[in-house]
Amino acid sequence: MNFAKRAMLYILRKKGKTISLFLFVFIVAIFLISCFEILNASETLSKEIRTSLGASFYLRARTGVSMGENGEAQISENGIDISQEQVDEIMEMGEVKICNPINYGFVKSNAIHFIPGEKHSEESNMGKVIALAFSALAPDFTDEAAVLAEGRHITETDKRKILVSEQLAKANSISVGDVITLTHA
Repeated sequence: MNFAKRAMLYILRKKGKTISLFLFVFIVAIFLISCFEILNASETLSKEIRTSLGASFYLRARTGVSMGENGEAQISENGIDISQEQVDEIMEMGEVKICNPINYGFVKSNAIHFIPGEKHSEESNMGKVIALAFSALAPDFTDEAAVLAEGRHITETDKRKILVSEQLAKANSISVGDVITLTHA
């Protein structure tokens, strides 16, 4: 007697065992298919979330701040510079869509009076500036801590453009299109 014939005779004789075994295999198969579909859907969802959130990362040289003997803050850098070639290499990977270089500093101006703040006083008349290529991607704007009240955001094609706070603009009667001369502090 061949294999197929013996299997058919067993199925006809043991109908209860055959049905229960078939149901068990069927349920296990359904659970496996469900698990793979859930895995596939969660991977797709996580990719969509990462894309829609616009995750960002920072490349920066490590700096150390220490207090000197006379009580002045001393800033030491580790000497690592991030070159444009390194940035281009990261951009070529295809996952990074925009590079928004950011640089921080302080400026002075004889034409305007800065609002005294954390690291400057009325006597020093300094203001903190953030230089970047896309102002809409600045952390204050993406976190909605700041809102553009007038004008438009700065893009990488803009040269010699600046956004000022509404308080600074009101205090110095500055409006969109005015020319301000700033010097490094």
